[in-house]
Amino acid sequence: MGGEVRLKNAYIIKAESVIKDAHGEITEIHCTYSEDTSKKVKGTLHWVSIAHALKAEVREYDRLFMDEAPDSHQDKDFMEFLNPNSLKTIEAFVEPSLKDAKIGDRYQFQRLGYFSVDDDATPNNLIFNKTVGLRDTWAKKKPNESNNKAQKPQNNQPKRKAIDIIKQLGKKYTNLPEEKRLKVRAEIMELAKDVSYNDIEPLFNTAAKKAGTRIAVTLVLNVLLKQGLNRDEKVDEFLLKAKEDKNELLVAEAVLI
Repeated sequence: MGGEVRLKNAYIIKAESVIKDAHGEITEIHCTYSEDTSKKVKGTLHWVSIAHALKAEVREYDRLFMDEAPDSHQDKDFMEFLNPNSLKTIEAFVEPSLKDAKIGDRYQFQRLGYFSVDDDATPNNLIFNKTVGLRDTWAKKKPNESNNKAQKPQNNQPKRKAIDIIKQLGKKYTNLPEEKRLKVRAEIMELAKDVSYNDIEPLFNTAAKKAGTRIAVTLVLNVLLKQGLNRDEKVDEFLLKAKEDKNELLVAEAVLI
């Protein structure tokens, strides 16, 4: 109380009093403002007008695995390294100008990062997906335990191809609980952006019993077709068989295309 901060693109304000609810949570802050914006104050707050702001759903994605190489542990299943916080859904409030946002539009949210409008968004249900953050907390260096400790050699192993990761994720797809399966689904569709038709075409003849791999192929095709891939006879034949399959998960993905 009594300290001054700057409102982004507005005046400098000073908190004079607060109103709390029955649980002791602050619901209102009463302030005075100063028109002298040349003063130096310690902080700047970004904000939206409660009377005009629009409610939106924000989805923040993080790494799917908590280990850089989850499949490198011979004594453990790579699924044990799934990051339970790889998807966070947040209720947010945004500027009223975003009411005209179109699917695929990209915006920078101050101090948070870059976001794009989700395919499922509507004018009455805005949904934004985080694409690039301003900071990567995973990249922070750990403090040295000892100044004399020898530096570990760098890992020069080549980066795994997206298609190889997708095939591995697909193997156990049908055996995953729903929550984990949804996270893996999102990861496959993100990886699909780095996959070509030539990568996926050899998998069209995957055995029927390998439903998880066929689901992964279907998810990749969904992305590639949206990116402009020409739909040939092989694609049509694969999707037709998928729609007639006994596996409900595979059918559900195939009918979306």
